[in-house]
Amino acid sequence: MSRRAKASQEDVAEQLGISQPALSNILQAKGALGVNALIAIRNYTGNSIDELLGLPPLARPQSGDEVRAMLEQILSTLPRKSSP
Repeated sequence: MSRRAKASQEDVAEQLGISQPALSNILQAKGALGVNALIAIRNYTGNSIDELLGLPPLARPQSGDEVRAMLEQILSTLPRKSSP
């Protein structure tokens, strides 16, 4: 890695509040990424956490009926409490 690239990594790492070796590990997909580092990267890049993790966009409901239908679908998958 060139001295200039390393300095740039050091600057980014400092802004993220992590060490340069930790940033290097993240960029090389070595080691775990903590929640605080993930949030810092989101704040630095302006990308959503879903985008950073490579997740597809979620369907966004457009109306109250769609929200209600989505909630009913989610609730139908949860186990029901038995009555006392």
